[in-house]
Amino acid sequence: MIELLVSGTKARLFNEIASRNVDPCASELAITEAQYIICRTLGATVAETKIDDLLASNAYDIVCISLLRPVANKIKCQCAISLADCFTIALASIKNIPALFATREAELDKELKKSSFPATIYFLDEL
Repeated sequence: MIELLVSGTKARLFNEIASRNVDPCASELAITEAQYIICRTLGATVAETKIDDLLASNAYDIVCISLLRPVANKIKCQCAISLADCFTIALASIKNIPALFATREAELDKELKKSSFPATIYFLDEL
């Protein structure tokens, strides 16, 4: 999602969404996380505009965190990964789709080696 928001129409993901090869979805928590990450890089005004534009476009199916909480809680209880990552994996599990992360981070990678997750996990930088 961050690739799409920062790169716009230049993003590889944008072309996949535009051609309907991908039906993207995200949790409310992922939207919040994307906004603060963009804010740190491009500033608060740009981040707010990009998120507002994304939400107005209806390009993403935004899933309420209350629907994901039971699965996310189970993942968080078993694994030492971020809460946001737990919600991403929970969303993938509920939708029966793979979870896509931008990069492989040490915290998640460590848990992948010792735990099983209820969804397949891919990393954008490895595709």
